[in-house]
Amino acid sequence: MGLARFAALSVFVFPALVACNEDNTLGLGDSSRQRFAATMTGFQVRPIPVITTTTAIAQISIRQPDVGEVGRQLTYAIVGTNLTSAISAHIHLGGAAIGSGPILLTLYRNPTDSVLTDPTLVTGLIPEGALSFSLDSLAALMSTGAA
Repeated sequence: MGLARFAALSVFVFPALVACNEDNTLGLGDSSRQRFAATMTGFQVRPIPVITTTTAIAQISIRQPDVGEVGRQLTYAIVGTNLTSAISAHIHLGGAAIGSGPILLTLYRNPTDSVLTDPTLVTGLIPEGALSFSLDSLAALMSTGAA
């Protein structure tokens, strides 16, 4: 079983979730981008926590459109330490306080549970129009630890 269940890696973007602003002293880049981070351990696995040395960090941000682009995007990256197995990574409604609440968004799928060799589990982006909810709603939930 190992870390496969850790990697139901239900990105409980749990209360350790922190919103932050880019510290850009050159005035370049999108300092208004909303950024969130979550550190995941075996303790957050639901329904049954596991003991493991594996950890993962999810970096999630809401990217404003560049010139010529239409609509915002959710960008994300999940990087693990000692992560050799993962089935999926999600953002759940309810955060860590609820446990395994309904899945709002799937960020990663590995149904065959193939062995992982790269510390970067996944990176990607999802256009706001592809979601059944607004990025503002998701940001509000993540800011309060409710997703």
